[in-house]
Amino acid sequence: MLIRRVLLPSLPVLFLSCAVQAQSLEERFTDFASWWPGTYDNAQQVDASNAADGAPMATRLHIRAVDLPAFGEHVVYAEWQALDDPDRVLRQRFYSFELDRERGAARLNLHIFPPAPEFVARTRGAHLDPAKVADLTPADMVPLPGCDVYFTWTGTQFEGAMDKGACAFKVPGTDVDIYSWSQMRRSDNEFAYLDGWFYPNGEIYQRMSNDWYVFERR
Repeated sequence: MLIRRVLLPSLPVLFLSCAVQAQSLEERFTDFASWWPGTYDNAQQVDASNAADGAPMATRLHIRAVDLPAFGEHVVYAEWQALDDPDRVLRQRFYSFELDRERGAARLNLHIFPPAPEFVARTRGAHLDPAKVADLTPADMVPLPGCDVYFTWTGTQFEGAMDKGACAFKVPGTDVDIYSWSQMRRSDNEFAYLDGWFYPNGEIYQRMSNDWYVFERR
């Protein structure tokens, strides 16, 4: 009897563990793609850092799903704004998602908007009015092949990174070779990333921040 009392309560936990482990890659990808839309900011992180040198800038991030078959089946528009000035657009992106079965990963295809003032003025606020970006195609984006991010499930969240050295280009207006390398984390209520630009030998060329940007859903 004592043995039954010890073993029987553990069976539901065992079955639950097996069920979680048995969740398919397709089901994980469905969760991953559904988590992105929302409004985020990193205010809590910035308050904690007291805006020290090299700390992340206080930023609001809007992400909205958009219907743009030219970019893929699962596409979101992302717009970063200065937290204290929503009219100041810091960056714009399309993220499109697909399942990479060969790598067992969720693949984020990165599409960078041109930072030209006219282009920004025409497309900013697309999280409120998706019609502003409805006619865009990949040809309108900054051409940066090899800049995809591959996410795998760690048991608590998705963690991803670009293939090192794959997102390579020259510093604008120069013959200096560099590459971009982004690391990302994605849970149901948090999106975090650390960006950097590096020389081919791996030395840092530039970072936007010395620490991860950590955006929490509001």
